Amino acid sequence: MQTGQIFGVIGSGLAALIATTVLILGCRGKGNIRFHQEGAAITGYVAGYFYSIAATFWSGAAAITGGVTAALTGPGGAFGNGGMGGVALLLAVIAYGAKLKPGLAAVLGVAAFTVFQQAGGIWATPAVIVASISGNLMGVH
Repeated sequence: MQTGQIFGVIGSGLAALIATTVLILGCRGKGNIRFHQEGAAITGYVAGYFYSIAATFWSGAAAITGGVTAALTGPGGAFGNGGMGGVALLLAVIAYGAKLKPGLAAVLGVAAFTVFQQAGGIWATPAVIVASISGNLMGVH
């Protein structure tokens, strides 16, 4: 085990499975893990990060999100050429401005990871933080 890795090395595919399990249990809220809106959205965002680095089976979330954002932002899209920064801001407004059930907040968090990465700028900052924590403390690769 490398210095600083609390849980030893965790592969990205297993990290994605663990994050998904935590999301499901937390959103159902019948055990010791219970999410409200913000906790579900943040955990969904972290799960989105793990999905992106795990690829293969887990890459479906990014593909679906990418298709939806292309429909919103591309030329001839539903709302004109809105840009990814606009979609990121829209997701943030919905996540923190609307009253959402934990399951929907989790889905929004997963989608937010892909959108925030594509938007760049300040929106990519949370991904850098998640990557640093998961790499340095847990050895996710």
